[in-house]
Amino acid sequence: DVAADKAHKEVAKLDVAADEARGDVAKLDVAADKARRDVAKLDVAADEARGDIAKLAATLRRQAGVGEPRSGNEIVTEIATGTGIGSTPVPVVTVRTPPSPHLLVPNLTTAGTSSWDACGWCNACEVDAASVSASEAAASDGRVSLPTRWIPGREPGRGLAPGPGSGQGQAWASGHVQQTAQQTEERGGGRGLLMTVSLDTESPAFHADDHLPRCERCAGCSTELRPLNRAVTLGPHRYTNEPGASTASLFQASSPRAEGGYGIAKTWCFQKYYRNGQEQIDPACDGNKELKLQYQGMISRVEAMQAVADECGIGDVSVRHWRERIRSSHPISGDKIDGDVLFMNRAPGVSLEMFTRSGPEEMVTRDGSMVRGPSPHRLRHDVLRALDSRKVIRAALFDVLFGQCDRHGQNIFVTLDGEMTLIDNDQAFGRGWQRCAVNSVMIPGSEKFTIVRYGNAHVNGNQPPQKNMNVQVLLDYRCHAPGGALGDNFPPKFRRCIAWLAAASAPAVAARFGFRDPEEAAFVQRRAKSLEDKGFEGTVQDAQKELIEDTRRKGVSKHAKQISDKWPAPCCQLDEWRADGGGGDLQGYTCKQQSTCQGNYKACNPD
Repeated sequence: DVAADKAHKEVAKLDVAADEARGDVAKLDVAADKARRDVAKLDVAADEARGDIAKLAATLRRQAGVGEPRSGNEIVTEIATGTGIGSTPVPVVTVRTPPSPHLLVPNLTTAGTSSWDACGWCNACEVDAASVSASEAAASDGRVSLPTRWIPGREPGRGLAPGPGSGQGQAWASGHVQQTAQQTEERGGGRGLLMTVSLDTESPAFHADDHLPRCERCAGCSTELRPLNRAVTLGPHRYTNEPGASTASLFQASSPRAEGGYGIAKTWCFQKYYRNGQEQIDPACDGNKELKLQYQGMISRVEAMQAVADECGIGDVSVRHWRERIRSSHPISGDKIDGDVLFMNRAPGVSLEMFTRSGPEEMVTRDGSMVRGPSPHRLRHDVLRALDSRKVIRAALFDVLFGQCDRHGQNIFVTLDGEMTLIDNDQAFGRGWQRCAVNSVMIPGSEKFTIVRYGNAHVNGNQPPQKNMNVQVLLDYRCHAPGGALGDNFPPKFRRCIAWLAAASAPAVAARFGFRDPEEAAFVQRRAKSLEDKGFEGTVQDAQKELIEDTRRKGVSKHAKQISDKWPAPCCQLDEWRADGGGGDLQGYTCKQQSTCQGNYKACNPD
């Protein structure tokens, strides 16, 4: 016993030493992260300094009227000195700047407007009708840069809204936009060599425009790209939508096909950066044929879903998507892009997550002044209670038919008049960054729904279920279905559509709607057949059971976060929760059907 006690004490000492060592490692990790951020900041500062030097040299060259000979990769600058009055010769000083390991200093920034092919970077784009027409007519097939699709019955330039860059000869100084951390989606970054990004798989990684000048304006652009402004108004209230976690770059962009002339362009070709200046892990598409094919497939996937949704009468629940070939430039870095992007209309309103989890930032009064808004609890509750139940049902059908795996509050937008719109549908067909049967705040049993219902601290932590309810529980489809269940009571157009899909072969589905991946077409065909045979609830619960059993067989996986096929009673009627025993200010809402278990989710749901 004495020896055992001594051994236990030694083990305890070793545990303390191990904890101290882990603490030291954590401190070193923090210090290393800080050092990396400092290096990134220094790189950015050095690039800015080199850019300032290049601008100064360019100004002096213009003033002196001298040329710019080149020697290899060096930046050779001849700067005139002296006055040059009368016949006195002007001395010339030659300055040689070695190439930067991070950024090749651009040549002279040309003033005025230059042609697209004459420029390496474009600080701003001039949109002309001919380029808009060519862009609207052409779309890449993922292999070569040839027009493969024509849109009949549309005149060049039709649909462009008045405003900057919307007509021939107009430009927007995209290279000099005022940015804030909240309103700017993107920041540019330096590269060792300049490239024009493109999804065309046969395009070289480095184009013939390498080392050409940075131009003040480029003529011949088909659209202008602007940093995405995330500030929105909802009635008199002001919000700022989340930046999102997508590895793609999002821009406000002009398009004849977009509502109001402007939509959102999504591309995976630009290298993205974190706010501390470090590059994101996911690479840009240039120089990687397999990655280009993958991104082309993502555009095709969304296009095919759009076609199926339109055919099934549920296309109105999501923003409209289409492929469009553009010629433009990054509004901050000036890098050019000539290739396909995923275009979509902008969703009206504010994201459900921002609306339900944060109060409005400001409120606009009748005289135009800005004041802080009132308590948002009742506003949140009443807006979600006013949602069109038929549209909620169609949105739930959309998520189940396509096996959506990422339908959280940031991917649903709402308006004060009861409209809801889905965005970011590419994590679909039961796979994405994680496997799922369907993962949506509207579908019981799914991870997103369960976190909304019980709270993340309960599902992924050690807290009991939340008492102050997240009003997103009102999007539970059962709160909008007659009698609390959908069964096979589908809208007529949806019923006819899934009947065709269920009877068709997967290749026939792929051919009709344009699926490139046969597995995606097969998924839609199987899910449609299940909906026809088993109804809505049977389809979802069977898919959940199948995924749970498959996960158990293969071992627990963080990429298959299916919570339960046992659904809790819905919380369709919420009770006000007021301070001071019910006589004070509104603090939130409670649900009589909420679990009273005091453990975490695993303890409360041992099965």
